[in-house]
Amino acid sequence: KQLGGDVMRLYYCWDIAPWDVQKFSFLSAKEVYKALNILWNAYAFYDAYKPEGYKPKAPDLKAPEDAWLSSRLNTLTGQMLGHYEEFEFHHVGRKLVDFTINDFSRWYIKLIRDRAAGNDESAVACFDQMHHALEQLSLLYAPITPFISEYLWHRLGHTGSIHYQHYPAADANASDAELEAVM
Repeated sequence: KQLGGDVMRLYYCWDIAPWDVQKFSFLSAKEVYKALNILWNAYAFYDAYKPEGYKPKAPDLKAPEDAWLSSRLNTLTGQMLGHYEEFEFHHVGRKLVDFTINDFSRWYIKLIRDRAAGNDESAVACFDQMHHALEQLSLLYAPITPFISEYLWHRLGHTGSIHYQHYPAADANASDAELEAVM
């Protein structure tokens, strides 16, 4: 009752390997809650600052930070599939949380704050990239956190359930390991 279903599901896919003894910690569960709150705050930033009349389109990856986020998201997507197939749910949860907090919120959103304040092509490009990232994250989180994923999916302008969508697949040519390392 204090944490919610999504937090509990993500907690058990983040804290400990499924084959280990499951111990529960409210402190650890609150860390997971904070991570989902950061995901929600990233969406809130996108929603609050997107230009009036904004219609999302495919991201234009001219800015290095946009290309980097796209590459990182593609790499993460490929890793998720591998971890799911190997029943390594703890790696799925940890990588999703790490990406959400460190790559998307603390790095990308901080880098584009000044761009997002404008009304030029650069601002629209960062909102296209954020929209794409939030869609992709919603799909990646959906098997573990069905409620927040469904809610974000609809808030991003989709009709129908996120759970009727195909799980995303990584594009072998869309990752740039060198750019990811340099960033």
